[in-house]
Amino acid sequence: MTRVRGLYEVALGRGPYDAQERIIALLYLDIFAASILAAAVNFNGAFALRLGASNALIGLMSALPALITMLGMVPASAVIVRRGARWPVMLRSLFATRVLLFGVVLIPWLVPASHQAVVLVGLLTFRFLTVLLFSAGFDSVLADIVPPRLRAQVFSWRNILSTAAVIIALLLIRPWLQWAPFPLNYQVVYLVGGLGGLVSMWFLTRMKVPPTEQAASGQARRFSLATIGEAVRERPQYVRFLINTMVGNLGAFLATPLYIIFYVRALHASDAWIASSTLVANIAAMLGFVIARRLLPRFGEGLLLRVTWPLTGLLPLLIGLSGSLHAVLAIIFWYQLVTPVLNLSHYNMLLDVCPQGQRPTYISVFSSLNNALAFVLPMVGVALADTIGPAAGLVISGAIWMVGGLLFSLWPVRVADTSRSPVR
Repeated sequence: MTRVRGLYEVALGRGPYDAQERIIALLYLDIFAASILAAAVNFNGAFALRLGASNALIGLMSALPALITMLGMVPASAVIVRRGARWPVMLRSLFATRVLLFGVVLIPWLVPASHQAVVLVGLLTFRFLTVLLFSAGFDSVLADIVPPRLRAQVFSWRNILSTAAVIIALLLIRPWLQWAPFPLNYQVVYLVGGLGGLVSMWFLTRMKVPPTEQAASGQARRFSLATIGEAVRERPQYVRFLINTMVGNLGAFLATPLYIIFYVRALHASDAWIASSTLVANIAAMLGFVIARRLLPRFGEGLLLRVTWPLTGLLPLLIGLSGSLHAVLAIIFWYQLVTPVLNLSHYNMLLDVCPQGQRPTYISVFSSLNNALAFVLPMVGVALADTIGPAAGLVISGAIWMVGGLLFSLWPVRVADTSRSPVR
C-alpha cells in the first residue's frame, strides 16, 4: 500500500520528483484504471452471442473496426502530425470513445430484442471511429516521452499493471456473471468498465506532454505517394518490418473470430468459463511480462522476435486440435507466457524503424495496411468455420501463422536493440 500511495503522490505532483518520473507514474496509474475497462470489453463477443448474433455478425465485429482503422488512421495522423499541441486533441478523441461505452448498458432497455446484437456491434464499431485521433498519436507520444533506454522497463511495467488490474476485475466479474440474471450481469460489467475508463482519462489529463519539435518548427508533411516512395528508398528497414509483420499476421487475423465461435458453439463454453479463460490469460500475461523485461535487455528485440513469432502460431493450431475446455485453458496459459516477449520486442522495433519527426504518419500507415488484412481475413475465417468447421479453420490459421512468422528469420530487420542500452 505504501508504494501505491507513493505512486499516486508522484502523479499528483507531490514530493521531490522530476517531470519524467511524474509522467511515468501517470502512465502506470492510467493503464491500471483503463484495464478495468479492458476487462469489460473482453466480453464483447460473448455478449453479442448471448444477444443472438450470428457467425457472420461476429466476423463483422472483428472486421469493421479494422476497416475503420485502415481507412481512417492515415487521415487522422495527418491531422495529428500538423499540430504542435496534439495532446488536447487526442484526449478529446479518447473521451468521446470512453463515454460511448455507457451506451452498451442501455441497449437491453431501449432496443427491441431482435435488433440488440446488431446495435451492440454497431455501437462498439463506431467507437473505433471516435478514437482514431488518439490512436494515431499515442504511440508517437509514448516514444517521445519515454526515453529509449527506459522503454522495456516502462512498457513491461505498464503491461504488468494492466494484467494485474484485469485479473482483479475478472475475479469479481466471473462470479457476478454466473450469479446475476442476464442481461443485468453484462450491463453492470460495462458500467463499471466505463467508470474505470473515465478514471484513466483523469490521469491522462494530468500529463504535461510538450508540443512536438517537428510540428512546432513547421516541418511536418502530409503523407502522400511521394512519401511512400521516399519510405521505400530511404527506410528499407521500415518496409522490411512492415512486410514481415503483414505476412506474419495472416494466420492471426484469420483466426480472430474463430475462437469465440469454437468455444461457445463447439465446446459449449459458459459465461463463467469465458471469464475464467480471460483470467488465466491475464495471470499468464503478467508472468510473461515479468519474464520479458528480463529477457529483452539480455537478448535484444531482434532475436526474441525471430524465436517467438512462429511459436505463437501454435495457439490456434493447438486449440483447434483440442477437444476440451480444460485443454484450451492450458494452451491459453502457455501462449500468454510467450506473447509478452513478442509484443514488447515487436513494439520497440516498430518505434525504432519509424523516423522520429514523421512517426505518427509511419505508424498510421503501418496500422492501416495491417488493418486492411484484419478487415478481410476474419470474414474468410468465418467462411472457413461455416464450410469446414471452426476447429479445422483454427488449425489452418495456426499453420499459416507459424510459416508466416519465419519471415523475420529469413529476411531479418536490422535495427539496434534499444532495450539492451543500459538504464541510468
